[in-house]
Amino acid sequence: MNMNYQSNLTYFKPKKALGYVGGVFCLLAVPAFFMVGIFALIPLIIGVLCLFVNRELNVRGSDVEEQIKAETDRLAAELEDKHYDVKQPNPRMTVTVIGDYVTEGEGLKIRRSSLGKNITSRYRVAAVGTKNGRLYFLEESFSTIDDGNYSSSEGDYDFTELDRVEYGPAEGASIPHSEFAIIAKSGEEVLRVPAPTDYTTEKYVEDLNADFRRAHAKTADQTDQ
Repeated sequence: MNMNYQSNLTYFKPKKALGYVGGVFCLLAVPAFFMVGIFALIPLIIGVLCLFVNRELNVRGSDVEEQIKAETDRLAAELEDKHYDVKQPNPRMTVTVIGDYVTEGEGLKIRRSSLGKNITSRYRVAAVGTKNGRLYFLEESFSTIDDGNYSSSEGDYDFTELDRVEYGPAEGASIPHSEFAIIAKSGEEVLRVPAPTDYTTEKYVEDLNADFRRAHAKTADQTDQ
């Protein structure tokens, strides 16, 4: 997994004092200009250098999210390649990636981004694909700050084995978020991952449930015959 663990860890630490020092020097340059003229450039230059170095040292939330995006893209490609079948008219299947930050757990680090998003040190995601009446998934749970904190699972089910997909607010969560879960006809929960709250995910859930209902109806018709 291509994660810059040490660098990501700094994102969850308090901001570096260097940035505050740079801001102070830049502010001092204004009154200093009226007192010593051109020599006021000295604190201004020092301040600008401090701000620049601080910016380069600080990890942004977008830096963490770019690494996560690269990993989820890799997972989707792995699922697609795993079930590629050149003998089929449509050998490739469309893969949907569903996942989000984990917001509960011991030792979890969390920070609210400048855009108001909760970014945590753990992510859980599933690549889900359907093809010829079957559903496949690869699921991963990983840390962005620790290479030893990783787990994964996979699934391969006929539509007739699955009862429904559930999607909605997580119950009892201290930080509100949505969850995506696939439930088998036996009642077993075969997959559960945090999910974004958006229309795209909602529509995908509706489409999957419609696929399951059609498969169940077809099986029932065949049984009656």
